[in-house]
Amino acid sequence: MKIYFARHGQTDWNILGKVQGTTDIPLNENGIAQAQLLCKNLEDRDISFEKMYTSYQARAVKTAQIVDEHFHTGYEIVRGLEEMNLGLFEGHTWDKILSLYSEEHKLWLSNKRYNRSPGGESY
Repeated sequence: MKIYFARHGQTDWNILGKVQGTTDIPLNENGIAQAQLLCKNLEDRDISFEKMYTSYQARAVKTAQIVDEHFHTGYEIVRGLEEMNLGLFEGHTWDKILSLYSEEHKLWLSNKRYNRSPGGESY
């Protein structure tokens, strides 16, 4: 069995360098085009698949919908596939996070497995 992973397309927050985490930011026009290009790349490589899983986040669901329109495989929304909750870091750039939450950021970086961002979750 082969498992393929694909990331969702671009969002406006990707362009702005903002941390998204669980904040539900939709795909932008380029993100939609990227999802369509994903279909072409999969087809060009003769990659087929029987099942597709996605998180509930709008950007991931829209990407799955575009792929499904092309391949007609359907998709299943699965809790637990969403990006991790980064709490108060979400919606800020890393530079802004460093200025607002310098000590919390250092602590989080020192051990992401057990430490969490303020209001967020650990790995």
